[in-house]
Amino acid sequence: MEEYWENLSFVGKAKFVFSVVIGTMTIVFATLNWTEIQVHLIFWKPTIPLSLIILASVVGGYALSYVFAYRKFKSKDGEIDAMKAHSAKTKEFELQIESLQHQLELQRERSKNTEMELERIKNSSESQA
Repeated sequence: MEEYWENLSFVGKAKFVFSVVIGTMTIVFATLNWTEIQVHLIFWKPTIPLSLIILASVVGGYALSYVFAYRKFKSKDGEIDAMKAHSAKTKEFELQIESLQHQLELQRERSKNTEMELERIKNSSESQA
């Protein structure tokens, strides 16, 4: 648990503390309101303790927020995967460019050596003539 806490950002820690406080307050509120009330459902009117209705509402709200957050993060995961693939391609292209630049430098060096050799041969032939 300590490692989990240390890995959280400040906002994550604030959300965690806020959730614990709200959860505790909800449980206290629910136990203080244990009176039974009649709930009007569409075709049924059960008598249920108010605390169970409160807890069911909190759990239902949490479940809905989890579902929507999961969908949001699932789409973000897709974006992250696409960016990783794009980054890998970019890295591959950068390596190819570096390789081509190295080959170009070698070719320039050979060309320079060939020009120097031709110049030397030309000067040698002129001095013999």
